[in-house]
Amino acid sequence: MARRADPQQISCAESLVGFARVANELSDDADQEEIAISSNKTLRMEEQGKQVTIALNNHQGNTLFAGNRTDGQWAIATDHLSPDEKASIAKLPQSKEDYITKASAQALIATFQEKLPERFNGEAEPVFTWTDQGKAKYEFEVVTLPNGTQLLQGFDPNHKAEQVFDAMLVPGQSPDILHCSIPLREMESAINDQSDERIDDKHSNRRSGKGSAKPNREELQV
Repeated sequence: MARRADPQQISCAESLVGFARVANELSDDADQEEIAISSNKTLRMEEQGKQVTIALNNHQGNTLFAGNRTDGQWAIATDHLSPDEKASIAKLPQSKEDYITKASAQALIATFQEKLPERFNGEAEPVFTWTDQGKAKYEFEVVTLPNGTQLLQGFDPNHKAEQVFDAMLVPGQSPDILHCSIPLREMESAINDQSDERIDDKHSNRRSGKGSAKPNREELQV
């Protein structure tokens, strides 16, 4: 039996609806029935008039979160999500611009990890510089916490070391983009650049293989 939603459930449900609308708008498949929320969660949403129904399932077919909104009021039928999981879902992108920015930021991280693996695995100093025509454009640092989580932080040395990038990398999970003010065109250029010239890696001659497939900027991992 559906129960009236509490504030955190409402925030989670509204975020799922907004994310589904953005994902559907950006998808090539206008009739997709399920939207990937993470590597093991999919979302189904149906809208009919003023009623919206959502169901978040895992790949085993179990419903983790489900509810319906009628005339602006949410009723939650199933909620097996932890408070942290609901808080994470509440941060899902709610606009095309936010979606694309976060997807591009994740692809940028994958590019860094591919080209500079030693900066992330502790084999070399965890700092590197993004250069433009030989001049430092952004400086990045990888901070590894005791629990294995890493923070990737980027700064603009040309603007009083203003922070332009902040992401949390948890082993086994998709990168959580906390902040990104690097212009989209610059990220896409770096992602699509097959050379290593944009990344100043003075302290190491190691390079991973070039030509690897890059993540599509419109495929956000959450």
